[in-house]
Amino acid sequence: MFGEQTANKFMERWPTTFKAGVIKESHGLVPSTDLLDLMRNAETSTEVEKGWDSDMSAIILLLHLLPPSAQGRKRPGKISASNAVYHLIKFQKTGTSVQQHLDNIAQSSQPYLLAQGPTKSSIHSFFIAIDKHALPCQATSSVGALDELFKAHYVFGTSYSPALNNFFTFLQTSIYNIDVGKTKETPRIAELRARMIQMFYDDFEVANPLGSKKGRYAVFQYPYFHEYGSRKWKSKSTAKVACYSCHRQSTVNHAQPGERHM
Repeated sequence: MFGEQTANKFMERWPTTFKAGVIKESHGLVPSTDLLDLMRNAETSTEVEKGWDSDMSAIILLLHLLPPSAQGRKRPGKISASNAVYHLIKFQKTGTSVQQHLDNIAQSSQPYLLAQGPTKSSIHSFFIAIDKHALPCQATSSVGALDELFKAHYVFGTSYSPALNNFFTFLQTSIYNIDVGKTKETPRIAELRARMIQMFYDDFEVANPLGSKKGRYAVFQYPYFHEYGSRKWKSKSTAKVACYSCHRQSTVNHAQPGERHM
């Protein structure tokens, strides 16, 4: 279903580029107690006493950057990013019955992570909860578990939860590069991607890779540009990066997921 290059993209890109970008962008959000706790946890490299570990905190920050959109013609039922977290991951203390958690589910929902451990910052095992079944994740890290959760939507042919649609669409098009240009995106998704691309362009400078000219060139190899090579970029700097990436990035054929259904 996923080629090797596509399958590994989140695991490769999140810790090296996107995590730092998400943390930096989150400083522009309206501060709240919960948000400040997430930012503090995301920026630490040690185990925290309260809240999720560094990676999951940063992942939840991305959800705050891409909160749920209002649904329906009259736009009823919009929920906050804080409430949307419960559609992404739920914590269960070690020793609590997983089956009891499943039995208490009142209605069907889209796949989500069930994290089990003594504290949120020290998770021992992850499960993907779907249709009152709990499928153990192979991964024991937050990043690996989210990677498996994203792929589960394709394996089971299910749609994203409406509360997480913006979040998962960003992962799909901006990190995994699946159905780029074919998937409907909100302006917020496109704006966040553009800001992060510009951030990376500004932050990374390397010696001229061609070695034929003096001086330094800002370079960011971002495969997303390969699929979007024909876009019109608002700034000259992003256009330069796009041209470089389109020239350097070889064609990658992505496996297409089956039709999703609720």
